[in-house]
Amino acid sequence: MQASAGRMPLCDGCADLVFASMVWHHFSDKREAAAEIARVLRTGGYLCIRTTTFEALDSELYLHFFPSARSLNERIMPARHDLISCLTGCGLALTHHSVVRHPQNRNPLEYAERVGLRAFSDLASTPDREFRLGMEALRRHCAAAPQDQEIAVDVDLFVFRAAQ
Repeated sequence: MQASAGRMPLCDGCADLVFASMVWHHFSDKREAAAEIARVLRTGGYLCIRTTTFEALDSELYLHFFPSARSLNERIMPARHDLISCLTGCGLALTHHSVVRHPQNRNPLEYAERVGLRAFSDLASTPDREFRLGMEALRRHCAAAPQDQEIAVDVDLFVFRAAQ
């Protein structure tokens, strides 16, 4: 089924779990999505959100080389406090929050090649000249780094529970 996060064609209290992975920043109306998630969760049901937050942006290596991508992420990634406030305001209780170190590539050269595919949505909107110059700098940085170093990024995991 395909639907808007703010208008899910589901019955009230029908879901034991809602899992949102790396999508929260794409919701145009976060309060509407939060209220809709709270509506479909059964009493005692869980919402798990896995997302990059504003506070974790420095952990993403490529953002140090692409200023417009960094600026875009600063505008769209939720601050931890704002995400929590939005969901608790809809009657969900925060039961857990942690920052998980998520591996991205086994070494810096693999990472540079992956970033070079320009598959991340923020890089797709980066001007071509900035992308070319950023990739040159990122490749130099990655070539000089120890190759036995795994590349990882901080990802926030939030768990909320519907009021009992």
